[in-house]
Amino acid sequence: MKEEGEMFGLTVDLRRLCLAGLAVLLAVVAAPTTARAYSSMGGRAAVRLVDMSSDAQAADFYLDGARAWSGVSYKTVSNYIDVGAGNHVYEVRKAGSAAGSPPLAKGEEMLKPGGYYSVMTAGPSEGMKASVFDDGSSTMPTPDVCQARFINATSDLTIDVALRGLDTNFSNLGSMQASPYGQLPKGVYDVEIKDGTSGKVLAMVRNYVAPGGHMHSLAATGGMGRPVELVEFYDAMTADAVPEGAAHTGAGGGQPTNRTAAGYLPRVPPAFPLALLGAAVLLTGLPRLKL
Repeated sequence: MKEEGEMFGLTVDLRRLCLAGLAVLLAVVAAPTTARAYSSMGGRAAVRLVDMSSDAQAADFYLDGARAWSGVSYKTVSNYIDVGAGNHVYEVRKAGSAAGSPPLAKGEEMLKPGGYYSVMTAGPSEGMKASVFDDGSSTMPTPDVCQARFINATSDLTIDVALRGLDTNFSNLGSMQASPYGQLPKGVYDVEIKDGTSGKVLAMVRNYVAPGGHMHSLAATGGMGRPVELVEFYDAMTADAVPEGAAHTGAGGGQPTNRTAAGYLPRVPPAFPLALLGAAVLLTGLPRLKL
């Protein structure tokens, strides 16, 4: 004879079951947002922040009047976040400033459904620039090639970029201009960045690894007294991988370069952890239920 409250010999602790489910949900919410989550966005778009502002001040980034990222530092590349297709306003303020304070930079852009976009800042706080770049192409590169573009994120220079070994050049890129994506065979290359006016070598990146199957942006940043650097990050559907040696500091004059890692900033909506914590507290008070 089964005891009262038991059926088919199965006993379920509802509280433990709910808490286990809550833990899984929390892990999913807290995980970094990656580009692959947007591979079939339908009427949505994906946008991220790329901070190439070459002064040392941290900044807060606002999307349509709401703060999306806080305390962002130089050479930080955020993960993509999901937004509705349509017109959006982007503002950058000094970290900790009031939401209604005058922005350091402001931009507005129409985002197409299914598109990937980077909002990039460049230059010092005084005179900061902000531009929106359309990331990626309609087709994924095959494993034997990569798609790459160069962006001039310096505030005061016109640059020429050359890939040694391919006889490939991108000339006269003005401040906050990007080259079209080009298809490169996977391999190892030396990248030379020159002042487009004087011809002076500003940076030489040796042994740049171009792996196949990825879309890359390589942004030249610095200027106004700071060394010119080449910062690499993956675009669109390949952006969930972090390039090895993503930031390359140009020593100029053909010297070898130093390598550091670019910062990648995930965005977790702040209300989610608080809401889940409250749910956990409530669940601890649930009685055990036997079926």
